[in-house]
Amino acid sequence: MNNQLSIYIHIPFCEKKCSYCNFPSAAGENILFQPYFNALQKEIITTAEIQNKLSGKINVTSVFFGGGTPSSVPVKFLLKTLETLHENFSINNDAEISAECNPNSLTNKFADLILEAGVNRFSLGVQSLDDNELVKLGRLHNSKKAETAYKLLRDAGAKNISADLIYGIPEQTKESFKNNLKCIVKKWKPEHISIYSLSIEPGTPFHKWKKNKTKNWLWPDDDTVMNWFIYAEKYLSANSYPRYEISNFAKQGFESVHNTTYWDTTKNYIGFGAAAHSFCCITNGTPRRRFWNVKSIDKYIKKINAGEKHRFFSKQLNPKQQIGEKIYLGLRLTKGVKLIPEEEKLFEKEILQQIKLGLIKKNKNNNIALTKRGAQIANTVMAEFV
Repeated sequence: MNNQLSIYIHIPFCEKKCSYCNFPSAAGENILFQPYFNALQKEIITTAEIQNKLSGKINVTSVFFGGGTPSSVPVKFLLKTLETLHENFSINNDAEISAECNPNSLTNKFADLILEAGVNRFSLGVQSLDDNELVKLGRLHNSKKAETAYKLLRDAGAKNISADLIYGIPEQTKESFKNNLKCIVKKWKPEHISIYSLSIEPGTPFHKWKKNKTKNWLWPDDDTVMNWFIYAEKYLSANSYPRYEISNFAKQGFESVHNTTYWDTTKNYIGFGAAAHSFCCITNGTPRRRFWNVKSIDKYIKKINAGEKHRFFSKQLNPKQQIGEKIYLGLRLTKGVKLIPEEEKLFEKEILQQIKLGLIKKNKNNNIALTKRGAQIANTVMAEFV
């Protein structure tokens, strides 16, 4: 196994589930904080023992505390988890260590202590700076709280902040979305910006409301939303935030190390916690595999404490499927993906067809990459290689 590794820590707790969210998280489960983090530390320790035997001391290039809402749990739990990681893995001195946080739950104490512990990047869940849109999304904060939270991070000494925005919100207008972008870019000036199109996922209140037409809302259509993405890419690029991945834009040198790891099949990552996903070698004599932890928080805690199987493994891909995976994941990055001649020949027909349609190009490094038009329908293009 390559001894470079990225680590994801899943914090499955929130103050409140947002109306659009289908992520594995739970609200109002404070009683599970202590047992969950105890189990999390056990998983880290036992996994590190296996990994270190397989590859020697592993060099960790990035750590990401995601959720859920990491800032909604007492900071002592995150500090202990980070301490456990340092005790069991070799975390590079220049490792990117990120924590997601929400404006409503972020405090001075949280920011001060977690910065002191080594977290050097924050992902702030802004989503919108329009109060009506925030209400529709089910967020607990308003625009003023979002701005206060950003200033809190800056005052605490944070030098690498990402602001997350959602577009395609019911009743949202292009003018509103433009105002959100303008305020973030011109007034806040974070190092990184993520913009995500609102996805209506089964099982969420949004899915029920749209399906049953129980909300008298105007839902933006796909073409409208796509035009907003095109505008956002032009605007952000013109203001020194070039796109480096489908939904992510950054000032030069601030592209997320952790984010790019997911789209590069030569790299390894492992997830700890309920529902966390991984791609690495976990047992001796086997190839790298994709696997994920049991989703239920209760089951995760019980299985870890009992030493029972808590991971589920995907089917091993055949050689052509592995190359297809390398292509469709790599196409998410604007730099594209480099193929050796044998790999390119396997998908020669599909690549030439997408080039003919103007959706894929070969760049100066001879990587295959999405064109601007291809990026607008990225899922359709990437499906050709699945």
